Amino acid sequence: MDEITVPGPARTYALVENALVMQLVQSSTPISELFVPGMPWRDVSDVSPAPQVGWSYTPATDTAAESYSAPVVQPVTSISGSAFLALLSSDELTAITKVAISDAGTLAWLLSLSMAGSVVQLDDPALKTKLDALVSGGALTADRESVLLVGGVTPAN
Repeated sequence: MDEITVPGPARTYALVENALVMQLVQSSTPISELFVPGMPWRDVSDVSPAPQVGWSYTPATDTAAESYSAPVVQPVTSISGSAFLALLSSDELTAITKVAISDAGTLAWLLSLSMAGSVVQLDDPALKTKLDALVSGGALTADRESVLLVGGVTPAN
């Protein structure tokens, strides 16, 4: 009679290299049977919250257990001019272009955004002033100005 092996519950393993979780694998087969020995796999089945790819790994010490932490996301402070223009809807771009026809400063600003290599500093007070003027002129809404000033990144709910 052949022996039948019923796999146990799946475990989750993290491949950790340079203190970062690089890959996750779920398997009911022990990880040592799936990959060559010596690969830096860690069993994270019981870790809460469950680590994700890109999280940092801190090894255990005499005073603390090993830990995993999500990356800290730095706020966007600059984007390319073309990326900034891409944030504008076609209606907004049309409205801003109409303003630029009669305002040389707005025209120069639009042209500078379209130049290769241009960068928009989102925390530059001059950008806020320019967008405030476009809100006052009806080319943008205050809500859209707020979104543009953070590079189109809206907070998660």
